[in-house]
Amino acid sequence: MLFAPEGRRTLPLSRAGYNSGGNCWQFSGAGGQSSRCVDPTAERFGHEVNLFTGGARSMLVLLWGSHPKAERKGWSLDAIGAVGFRCAHSDKPDPERRQQTPEELLRDLEAWPGEREVYPQEQPTPCEPFSAEQFAIHPLTATFVDGLICSVPEWLPQGAFRIHIGCRTSADAFQQISLVFDSQQELELCERRLYWRSQIQT
Repeated sequence: MLFAPEGRRTLPLSRAGYNSGGNCWQFSGAGGQSSRCVDPTAERFGHEVNLFTGGARSMLVLLWGSHPKAERKGWSLDAIGAVGFRCAHSDKPDPERRQQTPEELLRDLEAWPGEREVYPQEQPTPCEPFSAEQFAIHPLTATFVDGLICSVPEWLPQGAFRIHIGCRTSADAFQQISLVFDSQQELELCERRLYWRSQIQT
């Protein structure tokens, strides 16, 4: 560890205590950690989203900062980090992921069928087909490496809002994570949707 004394740090990890603060969430093929509320006493509001397939992990980190002394007061998006990880020991081939604009990626996914699950519920249920309009709910909708995409507010609103993060993990599959915050700006819902290319599409 770079900043730990003598370069070492002990992390007391256990199944019972790893999520004592309730910030972590996990689905089959996805996991991450999220700020549970917009806390006026904190300096950061952030999310880490990891989407998996085979031996690949695609990670997107979003950080908003509080700027009470700025000309426009509130929480602004300060940083986005996108990284693709690959397991060198995996025997599963990594699907080719071509770089696309947000418009291209979302247009390709239009009307794909899917399923939905809500944390901590484990049982997926069918959901409505993919809609580009329902995903791209913020003016700031951007694509990154590894097929990652997000639609997020540049400035957090005063009331309820939602954040959409997704990844086209292969030519025929798209994972979406939605983080929904209520009118008190507390995390109300963490949802995963998996969409796939319909066999009847041409």
